Amino acid sequence: MMRHAKSSWSSDAPSDHARPLNKRGRRSARAVGQALPSLGWRPDKVVLSDSVRTQETLQGLQFDAGVEVELDPALYHGGIDPVRAAIARQSGSKTLMLLGHEPGWSEAIEWLTGVGIELKTADAALIIARDAPSWAEAISAPGAQTLQTVIRSRALLELSQTATDVVP
Repeated sequence: MMRHAKSSWSSDAPSDHARPLNKRGRRSARAVGQALPSLGWRPDKVVLSDSVRTQETLQGLQFDAGVEVELDPALYHGGIDPVRAAIARQSGSKTLMLLGHEPGWSEAIEWLTGVGIELKTADAALIIARDAPSWAEAISAPGAQTLQTVIRSRALLELSQTATDVVP
């Protein structure tokens, strides 16, 4: 599960739904997209809110063309119920990414794993689902999944900046 990257509050977007990413958000999405493979993680499907900022976040992750994408308008204001519905209807995907918003994402992670965390913009929580015959069965009980790690985009950007500040 990943929260969209930092959006621009100063854009002339006609609605919250249409707000684009800002410059930091675009950098954060790229940084997370580069970090995920180093953890051995690549989704074969991404289900995301249909907002502009989630779609731009997905573009910034720069996944391979083979990743299936599904826009789900219910995830725009989604809490645990739309998240559970989006996961439960999946089939054929081994590695699934949900990309959306707060409020709701941290609540969904706590429901899935039993671990309370707060996702800041462009943070990603890597969750290992228990072995089950279907996604619906895998998420049938609260707290049954394992929170493997949380990627903090701000830390990735700070690390990247520190690396560029080193003088040879």
